[in-house]
Amino acid sequence: LHLTGTLFLFRLILSEQSAGAPRMFQVLGVAPEQMTGLFAVILTASLLGALACIAWMRPHRVAGFHLVALLMIAAGAALDAGASMDTRPAQMIVSQALIGFAAMLFMPPAMMTGLIAALSRGPQYILSFVIVFISTQSLGGVLGSGLFTTLTTWRQAAHLQELSAHLSAADPITARALAGRAAQLAAQTPDAAARMGQAGSELAARASAQAWVSAYNDIYALTAVAALLAAALLMLHLLRDALAQGAAATPDTGTRP
Repeated sequence: LHLTGTLFLFRLILSEQSAGAPRMFQVLGVAPEQMTGLFAVILTASLLGALACIAWMRPHRVAGFHLVALLMIAAGAALDAGASMDTRPAQMIVSQALIGFAAMLFMPPAMMTGLIAALSRGPQYILSFVIVFISTQSLGGVLGSGLFTTLTTWRQAAHLQELSAHLSAADPITARALAGRAAQLAAQTPDAAARMGQAGSELAARASAQAWVSAYNDIYALTAVAALLAAALLMLHLLRDALAQGAAATPDTGTRP
């Protein structure tokens, strides 16, 4: 159950990388070829994480690897939470590299822990571990992506409603923005009513995009908080184990009656 919970939680948190930045850039109108460099950096960071596991992974270091991975995910998600309308893939290279590196710091140690536990109980438990691992990764990926998308859509609607309350023709700032954009369109559209309509449509589209970015920022921040809470729970678990080992190693100095 502990292994299942750990695998499932990590898969949910890592949905930030698959369902977060790429979809946000689609909303911002970034073409797929413009994200090639970002994906190349993520791939490189993942390979470096795998090499780090090969060099330093040992059974007694699994908890430390997982703790570092959670802290790196929290740092990357926190950096992503500062996105704006002007954010492009180049601004997310560091944060996404951290998350990609962290993903590889988690996966091999988790697999090693599961295999060691299964082999210690007998070869028949290997099948149980394989089923647990595959099911948690598959279900966690689907549920994580679905949950991320659902929460983002919900927050986008809330942000758009808040923005729409201020985007009225009676608002002086909105009226000036519409008039300025309509003046810029004078050379393309002679009709004044058509210019105002186009300016209003562009303003609404920009408000929708801003609402999406704000929604993604909210979920990035939520991911960072979830990773920090998981790291705190892991530290408490390690502290409990350390206290238990210390108590077991302390000799009994009491006197017998």
